[in-house]
Amino acid sequence: MSTNKQSIKTKVESNEQYHSTDAISSSGLKTIWKNSYSVKQFLNAKYTPSKAFEIGTAIHTLCLEGREKYNEENYIITEKIDRRTKAGKTAMEHHNETAAGRTIIDSADHYMIEELFKNFNRNKKAVEYCQGTVELSHYSQIDGVDVKVRPDCINVEKGFISDIKTTQSSNPIDFKREIFKYGYHLQAAFYSDALGIPVENFRFIAMQKSYPFTVEVYALSDETIKRGRDSYEEALRHWKAYLETGIPTNYIWNDYDDKATIKL
Repeated sequence: MSTNKQSIKTKVESNEQYHSTDAISSSGLKTIWKNSYSVKQFLNAKYTPSKAFEIGTAIHTLCLEGREKYNEENYIITEKIDRRTKAGKTAMEHHNETAAGRTIIDSADHYMIEELFKNFNRNKKAVEYCQGTVELSHYSQIDGVDVKVRPDCINVEKGFISDIKTTQSSNPIDFKREIFKYGYHLQAAFYSDALGIPVENFRFIAMQKSYPFTVEVYALSDETIKRGRDSYEEALRHWKAYLETGIPTNYIWNDYDDKATIKL
């Protein structure tokens, strides 16, 4: 499946505005896929940003939009605070008031983010793949279904999409496990097809959240691309059926007697 580039509409909006629109996103398709293609499970899911999401957003902002934007959106606590103590609780109350709605980054996360940023800038390939249009919402259709994508970075002239992923390990073997665990391969195929960019040109920038805070750039193999595309197309098929009938599929169980052994 793919889309006509002329039908793509772009929009400058916040993450909150993007998530509030009705078109299906890669996050929605991944939720359907992870739950044995259960549309019902996706409909019952609620979007609630976690601390990990906030830290990931902060890293994205610093690497893709620069220090000024990062400082606008985040409030940095440079000293260590023991929140179990009375003094620590008082200090945090003060910081919460001073932050005035900005995301609070504590000293440990601040150190991690700065180390990742240093290594990001040392990796010329990572920097190269972050040169383009960032955090722009795109709306189009795939197989008659309204879809939306918000790539970290897209460069139409050079024909690539990139996505920053914070990870427990940027080792290729470990990161491949995370690709399949979190459906990153599904996301890559979906983004590329929705935007008319060859998925072979999609790049993940894996940032390891622990020492030595390594930063690596990865493409996907043909086999992983196929698995990602097959997965998103199947999830989209169930979503389309729900839109047409109003009946959400529940868990889809395999008929194991008729299935060959699945090769991982």
